[in-house]
Amino acid sequence: MTLQTSLDNNNNNNNHHNNNHHDPSSGGGGSSSGSVFRPFADYCIQTLNETGWVQPMKNMPQDLQHKVGTSVLPSSLYHQRQPNLQYQQQQQNEFGNDNTVVSNPPAVLSLFDDYRVHITVTALEAKSECTAADTFAVSPIQYARIVLMETLPSNSNSSNSNNNNNHNIISTINNTTIQNQVSSSHPYHGLHALNIVLFPNQHTTLPIWGVSMATTVPNNGKLPTMITLDAQPMTRNATRNAQYAQYFHDWYVRHVRNNPNLPWGGPLRPTVQPFLSDHVLWSKLGAKKHKDTTTTGGSNRNRTIGTNDSTYGKDNNDNTSSSSSSTTATLPSPLEIIQQDVWDAYKDHLDIYLDMIQQECSSTDTFLATMECSTDTTVGAIPPSNNSTQSHHQHSRSYHQQQQYQAYCDYWRYNEPERSTLNTLFGKEWTERLLWQVMFPLTATNNQDTNHSNYDSVTL
Repeated sequence: MTLQTSLDNNNNNNNHHNNNHHDPSSGGGGSSSGSVFRPFADYCIQTLNETGWVQPMKNMPQDLQHKVGTSVLPSSLYHQRQPNLQYQQQQQNEFGNDNTVVSNPPAVLSLFDDYRVHITVTALEAKSECTAADTFAVSPIQYARIVLMETLPSNSNSSNSNNNNNHNIISTINNTTIQNQVSSSHPYHGLHALNIVLFPNQHTTLPIWGVSMATTVPNNGKLPTMITLDAQPMTRNATRNAQYAQYFHDWYVRHVRNNPNLPWGGPLRPTVQPFLSDHVLWSKLGAKKHKDTTTTGGSNRNRTIGTNDSTYGKDNNDNTSSSSSSTTATLPSPLEIIQQDVWDAYKDHLDIYLDMIQQECSSTDTFLATMECSTDTTVGAIPPSNNSTQSHHQHSRSYHQQQQYQAYCDYWRYNEPERSTLNTLFGKEWTERLLWQVMFPLTATNNQDTNHSNYDSVTL
């Protein structure tokens, strides 16, 4: 699969892209855009669009498509700059002499007026119309959403993107105004994050494709760059999981197992392990030098049980065997690793995943044999069957997969690593709506949390 970003089409004067594959160290991911993970988002959206399986989400709330964060940002994210005293005065005028608002933040937060964090959300749903030319009666991808956070100069007037029609699935990511106003004089700064989830058709046992990446520039060693990339299992059937894992074995050996630039991120919490495969790329970069504990078989690179306070796990001492080698390695910068190692691994993993679901959905009776074009507008709805036994089996399988989806969404909705950052930058109310309506939508409406019953969640 090839990528040609829409920026090439929108701006003929931009000559950063000279080939079909987007180079993250130049162009969209380089200093001209000020965004670390934009080329990753571009590649995913463009590639999904090329499959013909998805379309823009029709009922996507417009106010959730793009938002500019406040100027209150974690102090560790930026170069040392002078506080925005005018903003402090505005806060004092709004909240009075409440010391919890005015006097406490400088110890935890810094106030800046030259950069803002932008969040852009793209949601895609399965095509609901079936045509004779379609390869599949029902889309293998049921729902996808791409959440991009990028720190940009405050004069990047991207607020107009709120008025964009989301039917152009890449218009909100490649905002021309942002691209034109971020010049080479503004290199990367601050917080950059990307969170992507591709939900396959829930009537299959296919894994969910998930990406979570976050970094700060410059990296001061206090906040490590977090990288997670995985085809996350959605069934307890060991045979099925082994079948899907085979697709990623060579990828894992090539990009992860023997790659010193992507050290193992440390022990994982037991609660998160059911949602990660043995071929997960889980790495923490930039915090400190790491000890390469890779063994010949790579067994120590797999999941390690640990109990800690973070979502995935904290970097405790690995309990490696005495036979494994241990050498100290000096790594390239996190940004260099993202633009090279992570970029290559990311593209290959997405392409393998899409090829996998295409092959599986073309050959398995859990998909084509049970799916037909239906007038039911519910995405992935199972049509009625004349065979009562077959119908019962299909609905039983569907119920099981819905429960798996429900557990997945429930876990990550409450354990999203960027939840506190989102709350700080965009407000708790907006963040909760984003988490419930777009990022991790409910899959069973009868299990809605009463505290969020007013949120119109997507039913997968």
